[in-house]
Amino acid sequence: MQPFKYILSNNGTVTGVHSIPPKSVRSIEHCPLIVGLHGGTYDSQYFDATPKVSASLASVAFGVPFIAIDRPSYGGTSSILPIPDQSDFPQETGRWLHHYILPKLWTEVGVPNGCNCIVLLGHSLGVMGAIVACALHTQDNIPLYPLGGLIASGMGNTSSLKTDMPSFVPIDSSHLVLRFWRRANVSMPYHLLQR
Repeated sequence: MQPFKYILSNNGTVTGVHSIPPKSVRSIEHCPLIVGLHGGTYDSQYFDATPKVSASLASVAFGVPFIAIDRPSYGGTSSILPIPDQSDFPQETGRWLHHYILPKLWTEVGVPNGCNCIVLLGHSLGVMGAIVACALHTQDNIPLYPLGGLIASGMGNTSSLKTDMPSFVPIDSSHLVLRFWRRANVSMPYHLLQR
């Protein structure tokens, strides 16, 4: 993926990496611009860790442009500090995304590459700012960018199997069925859960 840096309408900066396949490899009529929002303690490189572990692989394979930004206050993207009273970090992140970052990405990358909308891909703490941006987008009479969807990953309200053992039903001395796998009729050898 290639690095980028754009100056925003508020004179702030957004940085990150992108994969922009040529339109000639695109086999789809309607093509989103996917914008990746990393979680806490990461930066845009989360989506481009190694050549074999990169969003660029799917981007090139499907001919879909992918941008991973450094969220506000991360990497080379401008800081949103100090946070105003009556607000918080996710709200301010969402405001920056909606008012400055996404419109800039749309005009610089989405429009020139024939995209029809932006789809946000938020991971972990990146999900919260994405939700705020989506909510703000619904309030615009004349939006500065078309929003096609939100993908949320790594954010939820359930515990990890690594820290809390879920309820299970013993089958025999070495197998059990996890509560949420019962519907799929799948059993798991108990020793695999001990890793």
